[in-house]
Amino acid sequence: MSIGWAQLKQYLSRPHYWEDRPWAIFRQALGFGAITFAVLWFFEPFGFYQLSSAALLMVSLEISASVTFFICLNWWLLSRLFPNFEPADHWMVKHELILTLCTILLIAIAVGGILHVQDIIVLGSLSQAVKVLLNTALIALIPILIFVARDQNRLLKRHLKQAEQYTRQLQQPAATPGEALVSLPDENGKPVLQLPAERILFLQAAGNYAEVHFLDETRQPRRELLRNRLKALSEVLPEDQFIQCHRSYLANRQLIRQVKGNARNYELVLEGANQTVPVARSKAASVMAIIGKT
Repeated sequence: MSIGWAQLKQYLSRPHYWEDRPWAIFRQALGFGAITFAVLWFFEPFGFYQLSSAALLMVSLEISASVTFFICLNWWLLSRLFPNFEPADHWMVKHELILTLCTILLIAIAVGGILHVQDIIVLGSLSQAVKVLLNTALIALIPILIFVARDQNRLLKRHLKQAEQYTRQLQQPAATPGEALVSLPDENGKPVLQLPAERILFLQAAGNYAEVHFLDETRQPRRELLRNRLKALSEVLPEDQFIQCHRSYLANRQLIRQVKGNARNYELVLEGANQTVPVARSKAASVMAIIGKT
């Protein structure tokens, strides 16, 4: 039981693709609407078999339009209510499921209203409401499974293939002997950490602090927590050597050894580092262009 629960938690925490292009969201919503229309027209749930062809066509179109509308509405509301949230970099399967359940609930309410107005059902009891919700969920399950599976497989294959290409482009850079030390200060300008730039792996923002991940003299990974902003520290680093691959990460381009791909985007593997560095979707194109020139 515990193994099954652990596997479920692991699956729910897998990265999932977040679409941020309005036209692509609308196209996908139209796809959901079209599949919904086909299911309603051919399988005639909710007692639709009692309707005439004209009435069946009208009700199917109304419900399909509601599906398209609420999918677009939920995407728009999420982007407006949480403007500082970056779902492209944090979106997981569990988030997708929650959003999907909320969308199904809104669609079920709309479906119940349409069926009530058309005198197909009378929403006068809890059992009728539950029946509408369950039937809506079952109908929605078909396009949900189709689109989720398609997106996961398509994006995973694309990112894995491109990650392999980027990795092949990487060259082992020669170390620069006698490189000058980089002095990393705290927020008061006091030098706290002095390192050769070639041994700094990456910097990670942590609120008012920044974690500096580096290799010590024996090439073992270490980290130091500095009370300073990532933006301030970026100004003392060699501009042509460190790239902003994410809002919270600066990576040493000379130490990148591999690019990994997943369903969300890419991750950088740096020489000697004990963790990967994420690449924000908004920065993927520019970062990969820089890697191609490395």
